[in-house]
Amino acid sequence: MAEFSSPQTYPSMGRHPLARMSGRDPLQRSRTVTPLELLFDLAFVTAFGVAASEFAIRVAEGEIAVAALTFGAVMLAVSWDWISFTWFASSYDTEDWLYRMTVMGQLIGVIVFVTGIPEVFRFVAEGGHLDNSATLTGYIVMRSATVLQRVRSGVQDSRRRRTNVLSAGPVAVALVGWCVLTIVSPDRTTLVVVALALFAVELTGPLIAETRGGTPWHPHHLAERYGLLTIIALGEIVAGTAAIVAGLSHASGWSANSMVVAVAGVATAFGMWWAYFLLPTGEALARSRHRGLLWGSVHVLIFISIAATGSGLHVAALAAEGEAHHLPVEAAVAAAAVPTAAFCVALLAITATLGMGLSWRRIGVFALAASVALASIAASAVGLPLTGCLAIAALAPWVLVVAHEVPARVP
Repeated sequence: MAEFSSPQTYPSMGRHPLARMSGRDPLQRSRTVTPLELLFDLAFVTAFGVAASEFAIRVAEGEIAVAALTFGAVMLAVSWDWISFTWFASSYDTEDWLYRMTVMGQLIGVIVFVTGIPEVFRFVAEGGHLDNSATLTGYIVMRSATVLQRVRSGVQDSRRRRTNVLSAGPVAVALVGWCVLTIVSPDRTTLVVVALALFAVELTGPLIAETRGGTPWHPHHLAERYGLLTIIALGEIVAGTAAIVAGLSHASGWSANSMVVAVAGVATAFGMWWAYFLLPTGEALARSRHRGLLWGSVHVLIFISIAATGSGLHVAALAAEGEAHHLPVEAAVAAAAVPTAAFCVALLAITATLGMGLSWRRIGVFALAASVALASIAASAVGLPLTGCLAIAALAPWVLVVAHEVPARVP
């Protein structure tokens, strides 16, 4: 007779019923990034990519100043929304169905915002009428989701109700201003002034909230979240490297120049990654929670500089293909070298916000790294080919790596 085993008991699929937002344990062990947070980050891959692409196109056309201004504004808006969500999720992520649906609404806002990025670049560069329905509508949806989450946590977390109200209030006030901008058609100067003012209003919320009680964010969780978005931004450098290698190969076939650029581009991304993750971020934030908000805000400079470096490589690709007719070689090199130098300066600022000290030796090492990147521009001015200049700029983050990894490292 055949023998039959007893029926197996399989684990049931999970449900996500409503849960009270009472605040998570800021000392929770093994706190890691959730799948929802990873999904949320995917939208920002698109945002960074579109912004970097538009920046490269405008720079290649010689519109450097307006392109830089617009790129900075777009990256600030996207990065600020990501920062707001990340800090809230670190404190109040309930993973219930209402929380998930609100995050989905925020993602929809990001995608709508992204579709309007080319129009913003066109308006700042050319003037005329701004079709601001996409960018402003997307941003309003993004920030409305933030207000809803904060209102919910304020209602359900009585211990931190004042903190959450203080955080949501300025964002709600700014939302009124953003809505007005969707109705009127301001000129460029008015738009820039009003947008900066509204951003300033939004920034006061977290500043007041985190200095008047604070929220239960998790230091190691935040360190991991910021590290992951840094890696996402580094993907723009990899994409820019692929673009310029493809351009060189298309123009003259696979050659030593193509190999040099491939190595330089990957080395730039890898060096930035290595230098960034040398910092003991989680441990430093755990020791000094009062430094968290400044540390998190300064990261906007990291995200912008990395994405701009990738965009600069796109500019170099256009120059290599002969499509940047209005741009001298020195400017094409500067498009990648300047943001690489800016990354070194921003990383020094991040180091300072973590309370690691600013000895003259440390400042000197970071200054040397930035100078190496800028030296590539001088090299192009004296006739060094584009590929060689990019190779010099790629050495900049490695100055930081070597200074740390060799025995006589920076104190």
